[in-house]
Amino acid sequence: MREEILKLRRTLYAGPGYTVALVEDLLGVEKVVVAPLLLPGRTGLLLASLTPENHPRYGLRYRVRESRPLEPEELSPGLLLPLLRRSFEAYLRLLAEAGHTAYPVYLLASEVGLPEKEVLALAKGEVVAAGGYVGLREHRQTEEAILQLASRPGRGPRLLPPPGHGLTSSQERIFQVFQRGRLAALTGGPGTGKSHTVSALLRSPSLQGYRVALAAPTGKAAKRLGDLSGREASTLHRLLRYVGDPAKPFLHHGGNPLPHDLVVVDEASMMDSFLAVHLLQALKPGALLLLVGDPHQLPPVGPGEPFPDLLPLLPRLHLTEVRRQGTESAVVRAAALLLEGREPLLAAPDFRLEMREASPEALAERAVALHRELLAEVGEAVLLTATNGGALGVHALNARLQRLLNPRGPGLPVQGGLLARVGDPLVATRNDYDLGLMNGEGVTVTHVDLGEGALGVVTREGRALLVPAESRDLLVHAYALSVHRSQGSEWPGVVVVLHHYQKPLLSRELVYTALTRAKAKAVLLTTPKALYLARERRAGRRHTWLKARGKIGTHEGA
Repeated sequence: MREEILKLRRTLYAGPGYTVALVEDLLGVEKVVVAPLLLPGRTGLLLASLTPENHPRYGLRYRVRESRPLEPEELSPGLLLPLLRRSFEAYLRLLAEAGHTAYPVYLLASEVGLPEKEVLALAKGEVVAAGGYVGLREHRQTEEAILQLASRPGRGPRLLPPPGHGLTSSQERIFQVFQRGRLAALTGGPGTGKSHTVSALLRSPSLQGYRVALAAPTGKAAKRLGDLSGREASTLHRLLRYVGDPAKPFLHHGGNPLPHDLVVVDEASMMDSFLAVHLLQALKPGALLLLVGDPHQLPPVGPGEPFPDLLPLLPRLHLTEVRRQGTESAVVRAAALLLEGREPLLAAPDFRLEMREASPEALAERAVALHRELLAEVGEAVLLTATNGGALGVHALNARLQRLLNPRGPGLPVQGGLLARVGDPLVATRNDYDLGLMNGEGVTVTHVDLGEGALGVVTREGRALLVPAESRDLLVHAYALSVHRSQGSEWPGVVVVLHHYQKPLLSRELVYTALTRAKAKAVLLTTPKALYLARERRAGRRHTWLKARGKIGTHEGA
């Protein structure tokens, strides 16, 4: 047993990521303790030597010079609890960044090494505890509102099918789904005909005179929904009229509802809890809402996962028969096998599995070559990867692909530092309502104005825009994309590259989501270990208030 017993003197810093505290030993010698609070399962105390630094954006930060883990016997009783108390809200915000809006007290207690009653005692101010869970007050209020709004009583009409609708007997049940409730869900995997079913629903004679809105979380998903349905579609932010006021971020809300009688939201799995609650609040009394999506895809980037959480509460039609590419589509079969944890040992014209024992750099070189081959075959292709950084990250792959496909000509730097040249594909990384560009919307560079620092671009639907110098950082190159950013989009050709250094992000759902972006051909390039890791791991379901409180009442499939 070590002799130095460390006692807390004062906290130097408590914020996102870690707490820095000044302690003293039995002889009164001051030391510094760092309590990193990163993600579940990665907490602990370090005795450290630190150098304080002032970050231009984030303010005071500490650089660790040396550190070692502290043994339990080195700590005076009660040292950990004050440290955790000072950073508990920051810890929960980090959990929210990982998607969790609520967290089980027993699990949190085991991860921070404290009794459950002491963790519960930390629930003060903006931190609340209920039903064995702890989380931020704002997230509990948001998801309680979602539950209340989604559980409102009332039924919609039985809709008449349009003549010659061309639906299967399973798909045709969409016309009865609203008889069980005004909020309903249409789910299914890739190629099961969700969009075809929605298109037939919208032609129902019963909807004559209805004001209908089609929307999706991202610009790309909205554009695809509009193309497939033959109607105008918008992003949810545009539909709700985003104004940016923290108190009332959208023009449409409970006091100023949407005028529409029916709202259809595609790619609903991409909605986080914040967006879901504002959508539900903006529906006028009696309006119908149809949420469409694949619950097996990756969860949203923001906190919560309201789409799968609400499915047990909503009338639901689930489609299983693959229609889009035919039942023999190797891409769909490979994605389904991986989702089940099985190896996609398929040989077919539209799917190829290529496994190589290779370094990240060598795999990146091969991935770029495969992208070029696929581009020549199908005319449009994308390279998808799990991470942003590293040799197989989005930034490095975009640099490689630009050097290969568009190496010359004047350019201007965009997000990530690469020069944007005429012909480069770019994607918006946030909404810009002045420009009319939505997060996830793709553009192609048509003009580079070196004098003004502006970029001329054209959207997929042919809209010409001028992006001024101060807005260029909202755009990033899109030869390669992260799998998360690819959700809601499709390409004729897709190359997916995986390496085991990306282990923390590898999962069945990640590979499933990536492969199902392909409309015609897909290549999965991976190390054997990376494929094993992806098959063995499911993307962890999130801990949410909706899961904790929403297990009341259930509907069978419509």
